[in-house]
Amino acid sequence: MLQAQTQRNPDYISRMFILVVASMVLLTLAAVGSAGWWRDAPAPSTEVPRISLVLRFIEQPDGGLSVVDMATGREYDHLAAGENGFLRTMIRVIRRDILRTDATISMPFRIEAWQDNRVTLTDSATERRVDLRAFGPTNAEVFIRWLSEKEVRG
Repeated sequence: MLQAQTQRNPDYISRMFILVVASMVLLTLAAVGSAGWWRDAPAPSTEVPRISLVLRFIEQPDGGLSVVDMATGREYDHLAAGENGFLRTMIRVIRRDILRTDATISMPFRIEAWQDNRVTLTDSATERRVDLRAFGPTNAEVFIRWLSEKEVRG
């Protein structure tokens, strides 16, 4: 009879083990989740692009796309319907979250070349920025050619 009193219930041990493990998991998740609150905010970037260009992409009735410089009003390029699928896709993807109204469709994009050879496309409507080199040199070249043309012209 004494032996029966000294043995512990196996369910009691299993419950304790589960409670200890669950507590450790919850504490770990809480520590990881709150770690971002304790870090200092990153310093604002003072990096200035080497060259930048603000362009509007205007859809034409024939399905083409006019590329117009916002500063001068000059048309940089006219892309025929069905051409430059990468460029058209990038514009759609960047703006997919905002309502398609005339005001947002006509808002310009900023193309910037940086000192470290990054080339970015930034939507002025959402301030969403995409590194174009991540899509390969051929796709990035679609945008880089307009920066090169601006650099040559001054």
